[in-house]
Amino acid sequence: MYQGDHFITEGTILEVSEKANQSLYWLWCMLAPSYEKVYGNSTKRLRLIRIDEE
Repeated sequence: MYQGDHFITEGTILEVSEKANQSLYWLWCMLAPSYEKVYGNSTKRLRLIRIDEE
């Protein structure tokens, strides 16, 4: 999870939820393409990046 260029935390979605004090529902919304459209490329917004392990 990032806010602008500032790294906040990493981990599973449950770990990120606890560390960042955000609900699971909100984190799942942040992963949706519509979140990017609505909030754009602001440096103040939170950005959650999914990393798939193979």
